[in-house]
Amino acid sequence: MKMRIETALLIVGLIALGCADVFAREPIPVILDTDIGNDVDDKTIESLLTICRKNSPVFQKFFLQKAKMLDMKKLQRYDLYAPAASKIKEKNYSYNQSVKLVFESLGKFSSTLEEYARKVFNENHIDSSVRPGKRDGAFCSTLTPKITPYVLVNFTGKSRDVFTLAHELGHAVHSQAAQNRSILVQDAPLPLAETASTFSELLLYDFPDVLHKIDLGTWNAKGQTNWHWLFRLQP
Repeated sequence: MKMRIETALLIVGLIALGCADVFAREPIPVILDTDIGNDVDDKTIESLLTICRKNSPVFQKFFLQKAKMLDMKKLQRYDLYAPAASKIKEKNYSYNQSVKLVFESLGKFSSTLEEYARKVFNENHIDSSVRPGKRDGAFCSTLTPKITPYVLVNFTGKSRDVFTLAHELGHAVHSQAAQNRSILVQDAPLPLAETASTFSELLLYDFPDVLHKIDLGTWNAKGQTNWHWLFRLQP
């Protein structure tokens, strides 16, 4: 066992020396591995970072305001999701009402998107109830291009649950839209996949007759960091 450990350490050391030599001769961006895994080129990442840097005052303004709401001079990282007004009673939503809101927002943009979302429910491919032994969180799983995706959420009736439902159904809609692709290329890399799900959330904001039904004032006051709303602000 001791010899195996020493051998393993030797191999790791040699690999480390090799990597150090490569970086010494030709520096490689640390983010390169992530870019390759997500099928994104360096130019796209640099463009994204440039926009983030350009709009950093928007986030700074928001965090300064939140610090005032929490009566703090400076926020720590763990304060970003802290409730800003815990005494506010959050409005609850029934599951059927939430599903209808998501269908409505998708349908007003495209009847095809709404049809894809409804298919998940029609085939009973969604698990929404909270029960002992069930894992937490939410996700969408696509087994093959020809099978309607499965969606898991833990619905508790809060505003965030409405948006989580829209988010996961956005993944399901995206997956179905790619059903004519080969199983080898049907699975989208992370940036593209999250674009679809975030877009589905944004649709809840974009239509006034849907928007007024969702208690966004409570949603923001409860400390949920509303990134979509922030992106719309101008510095």
